[in-house]
Amino acid sequence: MEPRRAAHPLRVLLVDNQPAARCAARQLAGHAGVSVVGLAGDGDQALATAAACAPDVAVVDMLLPDGNGYALARRLRDRFPELRVVVTGHESHPRLGALAQSVGAAGFLPLPALTAETLLALVPAVAAHRTGGLAA
Repeated sequence: MEPRRAAHPLRVLLVDNQPAARCAARQLAGHAGVSVVGLAGDGDQALATAAACAPDVAVVDMLLPDGNGYALARRLRDRFPELRVVVTGHESHPRLGALAQSVGAAGFLPLPALTAETLLALVPAVAAHRTGGLAA
């Protein structure tokens, strides 16, 4: 059985300094009720873009040219309390999820695991809100 699409797509901001990574994530995100509403290459761009496009979720790479994704996750959550943040990176280790949560992020996803389905599973409260309370 195929998952139901969200009544309203999950609005996502992608933050990664590698344009190829942003394009790949954007293609993945477009397949299951997820709409990419903004792209940013560093923390300052991410803050400005989040203010302009009001995303539901920010997907933030852990390595950025002007800092790390964990510090940006905290800044985003401080400025936009309703925003859910997911930190991503090439590494995969249980401590990365705990570190992400310690700064207010919903969690950590290794880049190879970043799909619309895993994003929706990691932020279920946002997904439930966007689908009118129904599981995706």
